[in-house]
Amino acid sequence: MRENRVRGGFPPILRAALQSDPELVATIARRIVDAHFPESIRADVLAAVGLPDDLSGVASAQEQARRRDPAFREKVLLAYQYRCSVCGHDLRLGRQTIGLEAAHIKWFQALGPDIVPNGIALCSLHHKVF
Repeated sequence: MRENRVRGGFPPILRAALQSDPELVATIARRIVDAHFPESIRADVLAAVGLPDDLSGVASAQEQARRRDPAFREKVLLAYQYRCSVCGHDLRLGRQTIGLEAAHIKWFQALGPDIVPNGIALCSLHHKVF
């Protein structure tokens, strides 16, 4: 590619539209991140490419059409007896678990279902790594 001096970029009209409309950039970035990355690392991905991590004003079409099951976390943690499936972390403050999360095995963004067989209990560290 270097020998042939191949270059990438946007056509001038599209480049001008992106430069003049920050909302368009945010919308496109949000759709890409929502479609391809789990929520737990979205801020890291956006920061790595120099975009603000708060694109909360821009909701993706997928998010609008599909909502998470609010009981998913509790069901998964109960199935794993409130322990990280990797290291056994089970810190609690009274009855509240601390640093324990319910992760999707097949990411929600990849249309993974909010069902216990698709969930795994992980401490914050192992969830980030996973």
